[in-house]
Amino acid sequence: RLIEQVGAWALETACRQICSWQRRGMPSIRLAVNISASQVSPASIRQRLSAILRETAIDPALLELEITEHSLMVGAGQAIKLLSSLNDFGVSLAIDDFGTGYSSLSRLKQLPVHSLKIDRSLVRDIPTDPNDQAICRAVVALGHSLGLNVIAEGVEMEQQADFLRATGCDQLQGYLYGRPMPSEKFEPLLAGQH
Repeated sequence: RLIEQVGAWALETACRQICSWQRRGMPSIRLAVNISASQVSPASIRQRLSAILRETAIDPALLELEITEHSLMVGAGQAIKLLSSLNDFGVSLAIDDFGTGYSSLSRLKQLPVHSLKIDRSLVRDIPTDPNDQAICRAVVALGHSLGLNVIAEGVEMEQQADFLRATGCDQLQGYLYGRPMPSEKFEPLLAGQH
């Protein structure tokens, strides 16, 4: 299927980019790759990941696989097995779009994930919506109590960033910090990090 081919291409491209940066002595950063819902179940992703990691010889800790909350909850039993096997590779695992699906907290505690990513729909109205503020505070507290890193997506304003930092959110991402760009434009920013 086309989505699996695109997903495999994205995974391979990300690993090759990490490899290229490592060879050129660039600072190490973790690169996140979304895994589509249709890729979560096939065992072929394990084989593909194994082959790509072997070919590129990157440090697996520099790769993060993001799987949407919805994908994890639809087939939770199978998802736990898949995530456990992916976790064995040493990659980081994140639940993407957290807060928009139908998470079962009893299932959440079983998942071998490292991060929760608060969905942008909950971040967007933080400056004015007390309900979104309460939900974000709760997600940060939940994530931390489970020993997870919490990342907020879609941060576009300083007011959002200030609130999220004050709640203890570990990382922020969004247009406030940068827009999507090709690697050749990102590399000077990465090099300037040190």
